[in-house]
Amino acid sequence: IETYSLQRFDEPAGVRPSMAETRREILENNGVKMVRSLPGDDLYTLSRDLGISVRKLLRYNELPRVTAFRPGQEVYLAGKRRKAEVTFHTLKSGETVYSVAQFYGIKTKMIYRRNSLEPGSEPGPGMVLRLR
Repeated sequence: IETYSLQRFDEPAGVRPSMAETRREILENNGVKMVRSLPGDDLYTLSRDLGISVRKLLRYNELPRVTAFRPGQEVYLAGKRRKAEVTFHTLKSGETVYSVAQFYGIKTKMIYRRNSLEPGSEPGPGMVLRLR
């Protein structure tokens, strides 16, 4: 049961738990509530498990459409902040503006704005991003 997270199907159909009733661990990053995704999670399972609409999860996580998550990915349950708790971040290979924004719990548009980057552009490894 635990291997496949089958306990999530124990709730009667149509019953939406509140965040207080969820079996997921609610974490906090930069003052914003979040969870880490589990294998097989998508916005629909998270919406059902957490009692938050898919529309809100899309908005809070700056996602253009419904998507699957990689296990352990940060999923925010409220709007992200404008500033991070740290001032700078040096990009590593494979990191994107979006992945940095999710890691620090801040909005991608603020990273673009603070660094005079064109929205949608991706700076390369080694670039130092200003986060506050």
